[in-house]
Amino acid sequence: MKEILQHDKDTVKQVRQKEVKKQEKFVGKIKPIKGLTLYKMSLETGIISKVEFEEAMASYDSKKVPKKVKYEQDHIYIQALNNKNAKRKFTKISLELISKNQNND
Repeated sequence: MKEILQHDKDTVKQVRQKEVKKQEKFVGKIKPIKGLTLYKMSLETGIISKVEFEEAMASYDSKKVPKKVKYEQDHIYIQALNNKNAKRKFTKISLELISKNQNND
């Protein structure tokens, strides 16, 4: 039994973990329209929800600090007046995506 344990120790190799640099990639920009709310829809599940924003850093001067959206992959983002309006817009977009995919096949 001791020979097997020693043999296992000999075959163990040292593996270095490579550091992965987390980079922010610019995806796009949405100009906020006064009175509208930003919604997102998951392409996998079809669930519609309001977008969460990252906390903005406080500044010492009175300039407005732009909000950053917590971007999630496989989501579509759109501005709408309310949830009902957002559903209507997302169904229109999803039907266009489906028709484009059928035309490409």
